[in-house]
Amino acid sequence: MFTKSKTVFVKGFLLATISSLLVVQGVYAQSSRAARKDEKEQSGPQFDQKTGEILQAAIEMLNGDKYADARTKLGELNLDKLSPNERATVEKMFFQIELGDEKYDSARAHMQKAIDSGGLNDQEISEARYFMAQLYFQEQKWKEGVAGIEEWLKTATNPNGNVYYLLASGYYNMEQMGPAVTNIKKAIDLTPTPKEEWLVLYASLLNQTEKFQEGIPVAKRLIGMNAKKKDYWMLLASFYGQLDDSKNALVVMQAANYAGLLTQSAEIKNLASYMQIEGMPYNAAQLIEKSIEAKTLENNAENLESLANAWVGAAEYKKAVSVYERISNNSSNGNTLHRIGELNMQVEDWPAASEAFEKALNKGGLKDTADTQYWLAIALYSQGKLRESKPWFERSANGKNGKNARAFVNLIDSKLQ
Repeated sequence: MFTKSKTVFVKGFLLATISSLLVVQGVYAQSSRAARKDEKEQSGPQFDQKTGEILQAAIEMLNGDKYADARTKLGELNLDKLSPNERATVEKMFFQIELGDEKYDSARAHMQKAIDSGGLNDQEISEARYFMAQLYFQEQKWKEGVAGIEEWLKTATNPNGNVYYLLASGYYNMEQMGPAVTNIKKAIDLTPTPKEEWLVLYASLLNQTEKFQEGIPVAKRLIGMNAKKKDYWMLLASFYGQLDDSKNALVVMQAANYAGLLTQSAEIKNLASYMQIEGMPYNAAQLIEKSIEAKTLENNAENLESLANAWVGAAEYKKAVSVYERISNNSSNGNTLHRIGELNMQVEDWPAASEAFEKALNKGGLKDTADTQYWLAIALYSQGKLRESKPWFERSANGKNGKNARAFVNLIDSKLQ
């Protein structure tokens, strides 16, 4: 993650190298014209006619990605007889050839020979060392690449944000998060309009180092750059969530939902959860219900349970009962029927409550049979069915409501006398 592709890196190197080598064509042409005019003094590096012709031909081959042909052409030169400038130029061309063939160790060796030739000025040497360090990143040799860039920075003048992004990605891949954060921040601070991928790396690092408050403005900046990217909205909501700021997390999630970005079940559940936390159970229930209808959420027991709980939170007990009945149809035990009985008691629908508790006992597999027996007795008693309720109170006498059950038995006996 956060590493350049091979194609991008190589292309970048080649273009940079070609740019410097194209100067050779101009110099050679200038040298030829000067020779014809018998001029004695010229500025800039000079090449004899034969060397210039070979270099120009090799350059044209390189521009056409004909690396083997270029290597053969350069083989016509006697390297030991070249001037420092000519030797440096040839070694840089060999660097480009080896780079094109993805022979990175050999490419670095040729660039080092270019430096050792004495034909490069200080700026060219600095650029050469930077290129050599970059190659380690291409090979995913993070330790060597980071060391090379850090060494290069000791003498570099005005390094730009790209350098520090490269360092940050190296440290990230080495799992050294502290230096990674420092360098990506420097990259962004140095660049008026930093690249989106830089901010993504920065936000990821802040998340991993639990600097959630610092991550909020970064996530907002990413949304400003690409508001259609769902991941950025989720990232911002996550930062708020990690800070227990459910109110702002809800606002972000709602905005993303209004934009039509929430398409995964986990995202819908997350939004519904924030609605519940912020005292909006009715909205949560509507969201879950519509999502089930739209098949964004599966019509399974887990999601139906969430829907029922949301309706309960909104005090919409009858709607909750309707959902629980759907769950019960596919349930192997009577626990859901017990829950239906409890909800009917909330609205004092005693006949419906007693019916649900009886069905629960008949279906079996209950978590607490005595508890279901006790509430069936309560539902029957509340309908004035004292004789029918008494045996259920007696059966539940050894349960957690045993004391109350025995009290009701005594009360019923006194009323029936």
